[in-house]
Amino acid sequence: MITRAIAVAALLAAAACSAQAGGYRAERFGDSIAGINATAGLRAFQRDHAREIRGTFNASNCAECHALPAIGGSQTLRADFVIKQDGPGGAVTFDRYAVTNDVARFRYPQGRYYLRKPPSLYGIGLLEAVPAAELQSIADEQARKTPAHRGRLAVLGHGVVGRFGWKADIPTLPAFVATAFAIELGVHRPGDVMPVTHFLRGLAPPPASAPRDVSDGRRLFAGIGCADCHRPSLRIGKFEAQPALNGAAIDAYTDLLLHDMGQSNAELPEGAASATEFRTPPLWGVGKAAPYMHDGRARTLSEAIAMHAGQAADSAARFRSLTHAERAALVEFLRSL
Repeated sequence: MITRAIAVAALLAAAACSAQAGGYRAERFGDSIAGINATAGLRAFQRDHAREIRGTFNASNCAECHALPAIGGSQTLRADFVIKQDGPGGAVTFDRYAVTNDVARFRYPQGRYYLRKPPSLYGIGLLEAVPAAELQSIADEQARKTPAHRGRLAVLGHGVVGRFGWKADIPTLPAFVATAFAIELGVHRPGDVMPVTHFLRGLAPPPASAPRDVSDGRRLFAGIGCADCHRPSLRIGKFEAQPALNGAAIDAYTDLLLHDMGQSNAELPEGAASATEFRTPPLWGVGKAAPYMHDGRARTLSEAIAMHAGQAADSAARFRSLTHAERAALVEFLRSL
């Protein structure tokens, strides 16, 4: 396995590389990437679709589940998390409301169900622009250098690669938006899919916190193995929404690959992912994203790290073995992303 000293050096080099790109981080949560006008898409993202909803649904507009700390974020209310249940072939969404005679009535899930926190959407267009070949290269590198933390591509039907959702079960941003309209909003012939897609493609990653020295935390993050999966830098390909960013390195802190998170985090199979596998979530803006984990069980970043199991169990154990000051430094680094 690659030594932790080399891992630290790789992390510092990758972070420096991604910092050179610039121009894609927001000044405020919910801003668009500089030079992109997504006003129409923002209106569509917030548009109420109550009159169009037929059957079952979870919300009447996108912003109901993606509004904190600003438009494009997630939720903080556990009761409002997406509910998943076992269905043919894996996970299915249980919709909390049903429309009957134009009246919405609350529904209660039956049997065993699982909570899913709505994913933050900041920077999602940049993640879409990472070529599948780049992700495969990362998986190959992990297999060679850090095999205990190796991830795998979420290869879906017809060989397409999934990259969106907690289980990487959706391959493209238009498919992600269309699926949300159909499953979460109960709108099956929406006219807003492309405007919302355009808005999300231009939605900037959240602002990094005020500059301060977090070098100790950065070294610890790499030293205990977090950076093996939460990769500090990804190289995007063509980015049509803002061509000036073509080929840029982005500091998303993810590899967009599936990793086994252990039986303590097991849920439902979905797409190419098994019950214990989840896509590595990006960490930019994580300081404002509480609660944590796919189901919001963790109230703090320290709790979230400690809950990592499976392939990440060794990193969680190393985190627990750190001194109080070292754990605080690592968390401070995460809050700076």
